[in-house]
Amino acid sequence: DCAQTGETMQYALDNDTDRTEELDEFLETPSAERAAFASTPADVAQVGEGAVLRDRYLLDVLLADSGRSLVFSGRDLRRDATDAFEVAVKVLGEQQRHSPAAVARLKREFRQTQALRHPGVVRMLDLDCDRDTWFITMERLEGVSLKARLAWESHGTLNTAEAIRIAYACSDVLDHAHQLGLVHGDFKPGNVFIEAN
Repeated sequence: DCAQTGETMQYALDNDTDRTEELDEFLETPSAERAAFASTPADVAQVGEGAVLRDRYLLDVLLADSGRSLVFSGRDLRRDATDAFEVAVKVLGEQQRHSPAAVARLKREFRQTQALRHPGVVRMLDLDCDRDTWFITMERLEGVSLKARLAWESHGTLNTAEAIRIAYACSDVLDHAHQLGLVHGDFKPGNVFIEAN
């Protein structure tokens, strides 16, 4: 369930603000207490290129479709036009939007990733809902996945120096997560991103 009213359920985060307790309280609020604001199954936000979620996030180009979720490049329309603040928007796929388990996974992903303050972890910005469509906004990265990078190689391998650099960077992030008691659970080349710089 998510509110259709002007009351926002947006959790903007920055490096100086930790709203984890507030977010946890909201996520654990029984849906019965929010029944007056609950959306009906037919009340679905339009999701696709050109759509605007929560009167704020313009979805530009579809970057990835895993079946479970869609990832779009997007723009935050509340930012100054000269700021050109680009984001990535991860939206639950159509078949997942009414699944309590899928919504819970998305919320957990946001909460856990937001807790990982590390330069090797994408920065989560918002967890929000437009009618019954839950989504996450995060910083937009420029580059390619490790899966795509391997596909470009003639034998699917990297030179030794690059492989060691990537392995070291991944190990550093995973070590940081494990020290916080978090396990990725789906660590694979498709979930490792190599930035252009």
